Amino acid sequence: MQEKKEFATKYGLSIEPSPLSSLQWNPFIQIPQDPYHTISGKIARLLDSTLEILSQNGKKNLNKFWKYFEFPSHWSRIDCQRLAMIFPFILQRFLTPEYIKKEVFEKMKTATSLNSNNLIKKIIECWIRIANCTKLVFSSYFRNKDDYNNLDIMLREESECLIKVFPEFNMLPNVHVNFHLVQYAVSYGNLINISVGVKEMVHRTFKIFAPYTNKKEIDFDLIKRYNTMEGIRKFFDNNVNYKKIEIFDNWFITNNSTNISEGIIYLKIYFGL
Repeated sequence: MQEKKEFATKYGLSIEPSPLSSLQWNPFIQIPQDPYHTISGKIARLLDSTLEILSQNGKKNLNKFWKYFEFPSHWSRIDCQRLAMIFPFILQRFLTPEYIKKEVFEKMKTATSLNSNNLIKKIIECWIRIANCTKLVFSSYFRNKDDYNNLDIMLREESECLIKVFPEFNMLPNVHVNFHLVQYAVSYGNLINISVGVKEMVHRTFKIFAPYTNKKEIDFDLIKRYNTMEGIRKFFDNNVNYKKIEIFDNWFITNNSTNISEGIIYLKIYFGL
């Protein structure tokens, strides 16, 4: 111990632990998986698995009912989330044992210990569960602890249903993430806050505004504008911390910040005075 103290004294080190030593790095929480691509990948994989078990007649009937399905008029395209919404209804309209490959169907009956009718219902149930989970995952708010518990229960039941009917889902990372999504929702309020879709929307607004910047420090201009707009929004939302804000102050960047040309005007707006 004495040698340790002498060594610390010689090199100016502290033998006491640093205040930062107690901090723990948890990559599962601090680097969350993107819910959008996680859910989309899971839905796409379920679609592939469903198509693989269908016979040729089954695929023809699927195309037929898909073609005449009543899609909402405002849908310009079909993404994975919308596919999960409509696919259970399409399957319910045509799926019977005769439209599934005979050998595959017998293996599935043996593996699941279900009869023909119940197995068909279980396949459709997989799509229903994944649709319900998708809706809940992208909910804009969770009101209390019960909502988070409900999300946890639904994700676990979805995983069990998928693995029972389609064993290949057992080792799928997109299914394993189900066990972490609840913790992400608790840590970040909801899962929309960490969804890449939100980041892409912000990126799009930045790209639209980029041509109107001063072309000197685009990053600074975009962040300044974003913060200004957020301040205005919070002010009109009666946020007590935004009763007085200054916008457009130091908006433009010059080579010498102390020598501003006469053509640049500072516009200061005071609210609540």
